[in-house]
Amino acid sequence: FEERLGFTPFFGTLNLKVSTSEDLRTVQEIRIRPAVEIREFSAKNRRFGSGKCILATVNETVKGALVFPQRTHYGADVVEVIAPVNLRETLGLKEGDEVTVEVTS
Repeated sequence: FEERLGFTPFFGTLNLKVSTSEDLRTVQEIRIRPAVEIREFSAKNRRFGSGKCILATVNETVKGALVFPQRTHYGADVVEVIAPVNLRETLGLKEGDEVTVEVTS
């Protein structure tokens, strides 16, 4: 991730539930954009599959990336976000808070 995205992600993703049909369409459009490819890897005795990432900014302050794993157990209405910090703590988020994500690449 460091080499491909320019940061080492906090271990864990912030999972965002898309709440409107318009936002769901936007996510579907973002999914098909060219992106940074990530090959499968192992970390902390766990294996992660391949996927792609698109650089983004969360709540206008934290640089990170949207993650679209090749295999996922989430539905199309959930988007995973990584950043070099714990997003939940850094942004003071609690379950149900609204979050804005702006794609930067």
